[in-house]
Amino acid sequence: MPVYNEAEIIVTVLDDWIAVLDELGCDYVVHAFNDGSTDESLGILQDYAGRCTRVQVHDKANAGHGPTVLKGYKEFCDAAPWLFQVDSDNEVRAAMFPKFWEQRQGYDFIIGRRIGEQRPLIRRIMSIGAAMVVRVIFGKGVHDVNCPYRLMRAEIFRDLYRAIPDDTFSPNLVVAGYAVASNLRRLEIPIPYRTRKTGTVSIRKLSIIRAIVSSVIETIRLKRV
Repeated sequence: MPVYNEAEIIVTVLDDWIAVLDELGCDYVVHAFNDGSTDESLGILQDYAGRCTRVQVHDKANAGHGPTVLKGYKEFCDAAPWLFQVDSDNEVRAAMFPKFWEQRQGYDFIIGRRIGEQRPLIRRIMSIGAAMVVRVIFGKGVHDVNCPYRLMRAEIFRDLYRAIPDDTFSPNLVVAGYAVASNLRRLEIPIPYRTRKTGTVSIRKLSIIRAIVSSVIETIRLKRV
């Protein structure tokens, strides 16, 4: 779970996830990666982890969403049979996770497909661009390719995670493309989406053109992995 300036909502998000995972009886750890937040997120996370052993906090310099997610993949792909990535903005709720967990044995890659409220224009452009990149390079098979709500069989993706450069802007595009190109057992599950009410949308710091071009270049370069 990457975290950037989510002081207003992070406790609610963690409470929801702990409740859902405990109800499922999962053996789990929530790894929260603070990506150089400039608000009180780090202190709140550390306080929460001090009260809940199921949460571990990792502080790092700001690098952006993609490199932060990738760092988590690389560091913990040997820790458990399954990795699940979700953002900390509460746009997609923990309540949907049981549907993913219940289906896991039949699949290698389960990803959400966001439905419901219309996302801001800048986010929709990014999603459309990402989907086009994956479709052109790898083929059809995943609609919401950059959805930050994905359950992955760790052993299947381990070598891929380690092969992706640490500074990759959109590693989740590469992961989705790999799932398609490798014909992995994959499942898409519709998940309700709600526009964030708090926090900072980091993509605003980048131009849309730069983000899409970067994603195209990186995904083409990593297709051979």
